[in-house]
Order: sequence, then C-alpha cells, then structure tokens
Amino acid sequence: MDGRTQARPAGGGDAMVEPGQSTYQLTLAGLILPVPAHLAFNAVSAACVLMLGHPLAAAALFASASAFDVVHQLILRRWHAASAATPPGRGFRRLAAISTVRVSVYLAPALAIALGGGAGELIFFSFQLCGMVAIALSAGALSRLIFWSFAGPAILSAAVLVVSLLPAPVALTAMLSLASMTLILNLIS
Repeated sequence: MDGRTQARPAGGGDAMVEPGQSTYQLTLAGLILPVPAHLAFNAVSAACVLMLGHPLAAAALFASASAFDVVHQLILRRWHAASAATPPGRGFRRLAAISTVRVSVYLAPALAIALGGGAGELIFFSFQLCGMVAIALSAGALSRLIFWSFAGPAILSAAVLVVSLLPAPVALTAMLSLASMTLILNLIS
C-alpha cells in the first residue's frame, strides 16, 4: 500500500482523491463522471422535451448537451491530471467559466420551450432549474465561485422567463421572490 486513498466520483469515474489535495483538486474530482452517465441524463431530458411536443428542441438539447459533456469531461480529466501544478485560484476561475457555459448550454433548450408558456414546459423548466441549483450546492461546496457558476445562469434564465411571460405587476412579485431566493442561496453558499 502506498498510503493513498482512492475514491471514485459518483458513477465510477477514474479520478483519484488523495490526502492533502487542494479544494480545487477535490472539486475537479467531484465533477468527473463517466460520459455514459451524462448521455443517459441528457437522453431522459430530451425524451421529456419530445413528450412535450418539441422534437427539434429535444434533438437540440440532446446533441448540444451531449457534445458539450464529451468535451467537458475530457477537459476536466486533463485539468485534474495537471491540477497539482495549478494554483487553486487560477484553476477555480477557469473551472467557473466552463461550468457557466455548461449550465447555459443545458438550460437553453428548456428556456426556449418554456418561453412558449405551456404548463408542461414551465414545469419542466422549473425542474431543470431546481436540478441546476442542487448541482450548484454540491459542486460549489468548496468554492463560492463554482457555486455561482452553476446557480447564476439558472437564476438568470428564471429572470428572463419572468420578464418575458408575466405582466409587470406579476413580474415584479416574481422577481422579488427570485431575489429572496438568491439572497438565501448567497447566505448558504
């Protein structure tokens, strides 16, 4: 035994967690998942969009999210392999940038169909939004920057939906509620 503790991220990826790793290295390890797991989640989301009657949006969701996930996982694995030599601040900044893009790519099709205003589409979007905030809480447990790189695009997309679909007085009410939720997330992140 060499004294290292090997832990696999959820889904059995190949990242290694060792004692003494930085919070950046631990965060990277937690984000590495097998591509087939991503593809399965993307397929379920695309199937939901298809069942709501949006075949083009379903195809766009699956294609864009899956393509991004393949590249994203390759990048994360490369960054993890070089993470011991990466200053955590620099690593977190580039991880936040790619995470913001990832969440935006994932939420774009859900937002697009929700802007049509159907009840099913709005509920689907709401669940996608909740999922992104849940992931933000986990992925950002060691870094507020990473937390906000996941939660920020979700909150922004909710704001876009509110101002696009609701009359001003109702939009104001919803935006106040969204601001309250954002404040709470800021306090717990």
